[in-house]
Amino acid sequence: MVRLRKAYDVTTGDFEDYVGHTFVYGPTLSERELLYPIPAAERRNNENLTQNPGY
Repeated sequence: MVRLRKAYDVTTGDFEDYVGHTFVYGPTLSERELLYPIPAAERRNNENLTQNPGY
């Protein structure tokens, strides 16, 4: 889903945009879910790195 930036909607059977997709069990996806956090050890090794937004 992240690579294609599309999410499958089981109720309609269509693909929709990843950001803003709401699962049938509640949560809504945001841009935060597109990136992983950068590990603290990597940020300590390279002072030029900044943490991804939302982490």
